[in-house]
Amino acid sequence: MPKYKYTATDAAGAQVTGVLEGATPTAVGLALMDRDLAVSALSEHRGIMQFEITKKRVPRKELMQFSRQLAVFLRSGIPVIDALEVIQEELPKKSLFRDVLQDMIEGLRAGSTLTAVVRAHPEAFPNFYAGVINAAELVTHRFPLEDAPHALEVASHPAPGVLKVVLQGVRTGLTAR
Repeated sequence: MPKYKYTATDAAGAQVTGVLEGATPTAVGLALMDRDLAVSALSEHRGIMQFEITKKRVPRKELMQFSRQLAVFLRSGIPVIDALEVIQEELPKKSLFRDVLQDMIEGLRAGSTLTAVVRAHPEAFPNFYAGVINAAELVTHRFPLEDAPHALEVASHPAPGVLKVVLQGVRTGLTAR
């Protein structure tokens, strides 16, 4: 089982570091949460005999296909976890991306955000990908272009729960902020 190096903050606010063994980064994060530690950094800890010259990465083609499939599921109203499970079932059993999706599903079920579970897997998702997901999670209200005056009112005097208001183009599907 792999070991993970962590940095966390305890209940008293003190910084704690250490190494913990676990099946996945999510499992280690959950174990640390059970110890009342807030994790700020978590990375796989490798001994000198486990050194890899190049880390395995998910091929870009696979990531592009995943992105298209996920978008279709989400536009259809299918919950994120259900969509990830269906996509995961279609991947080969010994696939790196299949393992990544399993860890993402566990993280989401444990209460993590989609951005957090994406950022936990740099071998699958480039940095910009997490940024795009993060921006999408902040959007709380969407309005068609013809409702621009109402959208401006909502954005100008936000009620609780209003974080980001987006206008959507009627024909283009583009968004304006």
